[in-house]
Amino acid sequence: MIDQFPGILPDILDSASQNYPDHGVGFVYSDRSSKLLTFPELRQKALSLLAGLQEKGLVKGCKAILSVEKSEEIIPLLWACFYGGIIPALLQPPVSFSEYNPAAEKAAKVASILNNPWVIFSHEHARAWQSDNIPLHKLIDISDLHGEANAAGSVQSNQNDLALIQFSSGSTGDPKGVMLTHKNIIVNTTDIIRGIHLESHDISVNWMPLYHDMGLIGFHITPVFAGVTQYFINPVDFIKNPSLWLETMSRKRCTITACPNFGQALVNRHLTRKSAHNWDLSPLRIIFNGAEPISVTTMLTFIDGLKPYGLNQLAMFPAYGLAEATLAVTFPDSSIATEIRTFEREKLLRDGIAVEIFSDDEQSVELINLGTPLEHCEVFVADDSYQPIAERQVGNILVKGQNITNGYFADPEKTSASFTG
Repeated sequence: MIDQFPGILPDILDSASQNYPDHGVGFVYSDRSSKLLTFPELRQKALSLLAGLQEKGLVKGCKAILSVEKSEEIIPLLWACFYGGIIPALLQPPVSFSEYNPAAEKAAKVASILNNPWVIFSHEHARAWQSDNIPLHKLIDISDLHGEANAAGSVQSNQNDLALIQFSSGSTGDPKGVMLTHKNIIVNTTDIIRGIHLESHDISVNWMPLYHDMGLIGFHITPVFAGVTQYFINPVDFIKNPSLWLETMSRKRCTITACPNFGQALVNRHLTRKSAHNWDLSPLRIIFNGAEPISVTTMLTFIDGLKPYGLNQLAMFPAYGLAEATLAVTFPDSSIATEIRTFEREKLLRDGIAVEIFSDDEQSVELINLGTPLEHCEVFVADDSYQPIAERQVGNILVKGQNITNGYFADPEKTSASFTG
């Protein structure tokens, strides 16, 4: 358990390397093999990449799109940026810019928002990034980055410096670049560690992508902070074969993981087709459930389907958060079962009033208790004029705290519209 705030993100990896040299980051492949990169090895690899980036001309304050496919490429590159004061934005690699695909559209928009950033991509995506939108000299193939770790130039950063730009999905319009400082991230990860009592002996397994805040903040930076060994499964491998995730958790004695509604539905379908596994999921104590609306039916089917493998229903951990709050806003009480309450559907949706009922039919809607605010975050529910509303009324969720972004990158209009004062 952490007992003090470090100043900046590189301090987190420095501390993990010194205090937990045998712990690290593992990568699980589709054939079920795995490889572990210890924290000291990760630190050395990051500094080597930083030396290569500095040779290419990247200095503190440069913006860089990280469009790399594999976790084992993304993670050292991310820390190279943190050590060098380079400000990364992680994006799903586009298949091509010559034909329509959401990842390409988002990447082009982000490149425009960041105003001529550097782009670092996986070697296999080199052709995809050949675009009129990005000058050739700003494109860097990660396989071309070589340098000696001890040649990396020292960079002084402080906790209020911009550390990361987390771009929204863009599904409701242009993507918004959430600006996160070192302090934003460190405060929220501290609260997460305390909120789930994360210890260095925990083991995390994650299939959520690192360009998503739950994958990046929740299942990489936070575990590094606590000295936790963490394993990553390629999201595509999970989608193709959900049992890879379940088997890995069993084999690695996983205690912390995440599975939002989408993933639970995949597992549920898989379990109807496959049976007679010898998984042991009894060590699991936290399954984060968030990132999208929670289906009570899907969640209960998921819990029931995994009970034969030793899953404790108390492990289900429905939480609320958003990128603008770094990641987490509210956590439930982990010592009690998920609280599900039933309300009259029409009153709730039409009138905005929560009338609790005790029947389960088509006139009802089930909602899950997502808990209470984390230590350094406050929640206020208000009407459209930002005035407090009575209990059992539907309103707008406002959040405040040291984990909250100062705004959206290069977008004062959206920033002004989102901040109420």
